[in-house]
Amino acid sequence: MNLIKTVTLLVLSLVLAGCPLDGDDGSSGTAGPTGAQGPTGEAGINCWDINENGLDDPDEDTNKDGEWGVGDCRMSNAGEQHPDAQYNFQHFCEAFANLGQYPQGCPSNAHVTPTGTLTAMIPGQFDGSYNTCSDLSISVDGDFAYWSLDNGFIASSQVLQISDRDLCRSTCESDPDCVASEWHLRAGVGSGDCQIYYHSDSLSQPYQRECGINIPSAGLTAAEVCLLALGSDTVWHAQCP
Repeated sequence: MNLIKTVTLLVLSLVLAGCPLDGDDGSSGTAGPTGAQGPTGEAGINCWDINENGLDDPDEDTNKDGEWGVGDCRMSNAGEQHPDAQYNFQHFCEAFANLGQYPQGCPSNAHVTPTGTLTAMIPGQFDGSYNTCSDLSISVDGDFAYWSLDNGFIASSQVLQISDRDLCRSTCESDPDCVASEWHLRAGVGSGDCQIYYHSDSLSQPYQRECGINIPSAGLTAAEVCLLALGSDTVWHAQCP
């Protein structure tokens, strides 16, 4: 047995002795050729150029100052309210109310819809703190500003052409539960969203939608950008006492 072990160890030693511990170095790679510069890209589209034709069209001077610049640019009009709330919240609340239940956020069993005069929210309606005679205000958070409607939620929404946008106000006027209406332009398509707002006495936060961002190069604050959109890209009506 000891002889077998001795022979085995001797064979393994000879095999290992013939194996190099390190492999040969690989050959060096060759540097690739420098790529040729690509062609110059097309000029970008100005943010106020709605139809992207490269011209300063009269209807693109949205702030009517006779110039075309960042003051005419449209902000994102994406709704901040959760989509399920936007289209189903009112029906959800009505269904629970029929069962005698009033979840947080829905009008309580003692809720009374406020009354007042539906008023056009022009820039002059906003004071130095961006509050108005209504529940509508502009709130600022960092570089961004938001339309803010206390106790409001979207009860219904429809698409209206620019020429028909006044129907948004009249729809609210004919609805006894409506406390505010908002029409805002969909960029580049000539139509906009009309949103009808109802009131709830148990909402923990206001409805908010982004409307502006600070533009230091133009000397505009986010809230000022929001005000510039009033009457052109955005039309608000809200109840004042």
